[in-house]
Amino acid sequence: LCTLAAAAGSLHIILVEKVSKNPKIDASLFTVFLMGFISLWGSLIALFAGDFHYSADGGELTAILLMGFFCSAVSFCLQTRLEAFVPPNRIGVIFALEPASGCILSVVLLGESMRITGWIGAVVIMVSIFYMEFAVSKENAREPHTA
Repeated sequence: LCTLAAAAGSLHIILVEKVSKNPKIDASLFTVFLMGFISLWGSLIALFAGDFHYSADGGELTAILLMGFFCSAVSFCLQTRLEAFVPPNRIGVIFALEPASGCILSVVLLGESMRITGWIGAVVIMVSIFYMEFAVSKENAREPHTA
């Protein structure tokens, strides 16, 4: 499941790069259709899995809608717009930092606890990303620039 999710994330980055750099495609409209597709399929799966129940006051549904809009739709819209200016390998680095930094911030800000394996995983992710960034920077510095 983790391998499939990583492959799907990589394919998403590649697709969004192609869409954002294509002048014939409206990147915002693409994002709206993407969010609609995800919402529709997620709701259908929850409905048929039996997990589609909310309390009478609507608090959970309101939270889901607000989180879906502000945390998903807006961020994906910004990603689609800005990926035209940022190389896809940099986007991959940013996405790779998210789980490790999220864990570290939950420990620091929320007082949650993380086992040693979690800390080791976070360190491995951070070290590998910094190594990749410095290796690419060194390689770019060695290549002659042509105008």
